[in-house]
Amino acid sequence: MSEHLRPVRGSIAAASAALIVLTLAGCVQAETQTATEPSAAAPTASTEPSTDPTPVVEPLVLPECSTMVPLDLARSWLSRDTILSIDEDFFTANEWFMPEEAAVISNASLVKNCVWAVPRSDGFLVLKVFDVDPAEGATLAAALVDEGAVETTMGDVTVLKLLTLGGLNDLTDTHYFIDDIWVHGNANSDEVSTRIADAALEQIRVANPTRAY
Repeated sequence: MSEHLRPVRGSIAAASAALIVLTLAGCVQAETQTATEPSAAAPTASTEPSTDPTPVVEPLVLPECSTMVPLDLARSWLSRDTILSIDEDFFTANEWFMPEEAAVISNASLVKNCVWAVPRSDGFLVLKVFDVDPAEGATLAAALVDEGAVETTMGDVTVLKLLTLGGLNDLTDTHYFIDDIWVHGNANSDEVSTRIADAALEQIRVANPTRAY
């Protein structure tokens, strides 16, 4: 009987081996299928438009005369006896003003009219600031050039310099035009009239952080 059992045992062994192979193959296939199954789709980034608020440009603010040119600064340019003699929010164009200049002054809704002077003396410093329609400002700038003003630029600022000869008391006008403002400094020297306009523009920028001056 043992001779007859050997083939059977061999067949059983072969069958068992085959069954193990098939079982392992099935496991491998299952693992392979599991490994190759696509993962869930990753969420896509939102394409909704940005909801960041649009920057708001605040209304123009003109600082006080004493802020644009502090008294100590005016005294360092003129005299220790200098006082702020005129500090007004209005200005009226006289008949000797150019038509383009008178138009800008008449149409201005914001005005600062500042004068520092030395009592019982002819020494003075003048600062005037107006809001201006940009087109009217460009027309005025062109008219000033026609009157002899020298035009340069300082970044976005159009700079005009005009010297008025007056014998012993020559005067220099410094005009700054930028966007919707006109800054006008006047003194008996180009250096001081420029310092007046520079100081005013600096404080206007501080007072208007949302405006591109």
